[in-house]
Amino acid sequence: MASRKVPADLLQAVVEHFNPRKVILFGSRARGGARPDSDHDLLSGRCHTWPRRMALSSSIEHAVPKQPNRHSANSWIAKADEDIDTVDLCLSAGGRLANVAAFHTQQAAEKLLKALIAMAGIEPPRVHDLAELTDLAGKAKSDVRTLAEKIETITSWAVLTRYPSHGDTPPPTTGEIADALRLVKQLRALAAKAVSG
Repeated sequence: MASRKVPADLLQAVVEHFNPRKVILFGSRARGGARPDSDHDLLSGRCHTWPRRMALSSSIEHAVPKQPNRHSANSWIAKADEDIDTVDLCLSAGGRLANVAAFHTQQAAEKLLKALIAMAGIEPPRVHDLAELTDLAGKAKSDVRTLAEKIETITSWAVLTRYPSHGDTPPPTTGEIADALRLVKQLRALAAKAVSG
């Protein structure tokens, strides 16, 4: 009986050419009835979920090797750099633009975590929750977890600083923003290293 696995070199070629989310082996090899000269019947695609009509009896789904997405990561870093520059400008104006600085500090952290997630070959989710992004980024690059966990606390700055006061929650001070910005800049250095490494 022939193997029920796609040879690694064939799987790699499919991934490099089509960049699929899934690769499914079907036909005689998936059923276990292939002869040594049988071909490999493969279905690949970019769908997150496959329609039921495409479900195949006797099919085997193969894990697609995750490829770092340097282009996406660099795009996230470039956008984070704009936020960092905005924070620096706002802080130079004193407390008058503190809320704007706080918002862009959170935004820079979010984008840098998404850059690290992209470097792990994962499509960054459309969320603002730094704890959720830290979890994904930490799985992708373990040395970022400790630093990112220190930054998680500023998640609320994405909303708190953009709208009229939410109850008794005081807005962040310029000192708190400057401290968070230092951590964000350290995170930026880690992201840049991941992309260049």
